[in-house]
Amino acid sequence: MSLFGRRRKLAACLEPLRGRLLRLAWSWSGRREQAEDLVQEAFARALEHAAELRDESRLDVWVTRTLSNLYLDQVRRSPREQQTAEIDAVGDDAPGPERIAERREAQREVENALRRLKPETRQIIT
Repeated sequence: MSLFGRRRKLAACLEPLRGRLLRLAWSWSGRREQAEDLVQEAFARALEHAAELRDESRLDVWVTRTLSNLYLDQVRRSPREQQTAEIDAVGDDAPGPERIAERREAQREVENALRRLKPETRQIIT
């Protein structure tokens, strides 16, 4: 198979992984935009190095490791940023305002605790 064909096949295999990788990167970074950038860069690197993938059954592990390395590189290059995340109430049976406020407060407490951890430790936990 040509390199172009291999990349095309790899791109099709990567797409189903996007959601899980995005959630993982978001849990590490705490910022959706940053997570999206990390996943996009991990996919670009995977496609760029498609010829190096020896075992296609290990694609998930390979791209997750790439994502992890990209995140750690980013952390090392930039100072620690304050990170926040919103909890979205979704569904027909969405909780009332009091419950939403309680969830947001709990989310802030968890985020604050995670921010106090070293990035490497935070990555292990999330």
